[in-house]
Amino acid sequence: MTNASAGGEARGDFSGTGGELLGQLFVGYLLTLITFGIYSPWFMCKFANFIAERVTYGPTAKGTVRFKFEGEGGQLFVTFLVGYLLTMITFGIYMPWFMCKLAKFFTDNTTVSIDDGSVYKPRFDGAGGDLFVTFLVGYLLTAITFGIYAPWFMCKMNKWFAENTKITKNGQDVGGMDFVGEGGELLVTFIVGYLLTLITFGIYGAWFQVKMIKFNADNTKLNVDGQRLGMRFTGEGGELFVMVLVGYLLTLVTLGFYMFWFMAKLLKWQLSNTVVFVEGGAPMSMGMGGGQVQQLGGPPQGQMPYGQPPQPQLGQGQPGMGQQPGGPQPGYGAPPQGGGYGAPPQGGGYGGPPQGGGYA
Repeated sequence: MTNASAGGEARGDFSGTGGELLGQLFVGYLLTLITFGIYSPWFMCKFANFIAERVTYGPTAKGTVRFKFEGEGGQLFVTFLVGYLLTMITFGIYMPWFMCKLAKFFTDNTTVSIDDGSVYKPRFDGAGGDLFVTFLVGYLLTAITFGIYAPWFMCKMNKWFAENTKITKNGQDVGGMDFVGEGGELLVTFIVGYLLTLITFGIYGAWFQVKMIKFNADNTKLNVDGQRLGMRFTGEGGELFVMVLVGYLLTLVTLGFYMFWFMAKLLKWQLSNTVVFVEGGAPMSMGMGGGQVQQLGGPPQGQMPYGQPPQPQLGQGQPGMGQQPGGPQPGYGAPPQGGGYGAPPQGGGYGGPPQGGGYA
């Protein structure tokens, strides 16, 4: 088997095309519309598998890392139906339990395989009661401090979801995730980012977004088979700004048709700039690629979408583990949503019910 690249690094890739996205999304949205939304869970699952099968990571000493999503729309439909009803009946109190069920659905139905035959599966063990307490304390402290506590809240959410995500191989636990970011560091990024975005009338938003992605990547760790994997994001704000500017213009000129190719370019850019490496510089011998193990539901943090049909906009979709279980929209979210396993306003993390649970 070919050894890993120099330094033991692996990068992501997305092989999907705009034409394929057009077909998937057109049929999915049409059936969802015709069925008055009932088809939505099936649409999410089909789209999650479509994306997963086109995401790879490599090289590693054991070969290319591949993803698969096997969730069924019927099961997700029941989860949604019960979750929404209980959330409404309890005036929102049930939401943390709903979010945990969504996170579990997307992680339990995700498989990561390597060319040498190794098969890994993520497992989410978080409990709604624990998340409820984390939410309650976080929201109260954020309100009392007039928002200043928000970065610490985000980091606590990231860490909670990471610590409750385990990795299994042949049914045995072989590792898990960790998030080591601190709110103090994120606070500085927030203050500077918001101010510059405001002063530049939004232009700095692309750079702010990339800084958020980098913060999440730098602070996300994956321990598997005795190896500690780190992440690094190499994309730059200027690249994202040009891509979004050109994408919006071409989408406008083509009356929306270019949108699907725009999505594909964003996904490919995000994944190709996400580097997973073995801390200490040893060759990467296995390939859980750091993934949207999103999400464990997809490849890397802040990275890939596994579920909810994407919207190519500089204003939806957290750049980090903050995506809902169905996955980040590839649209590189507006700075206020910040990234992380979920900024407090979005219900943090593996997907608040309002977004339809979309992990990746």
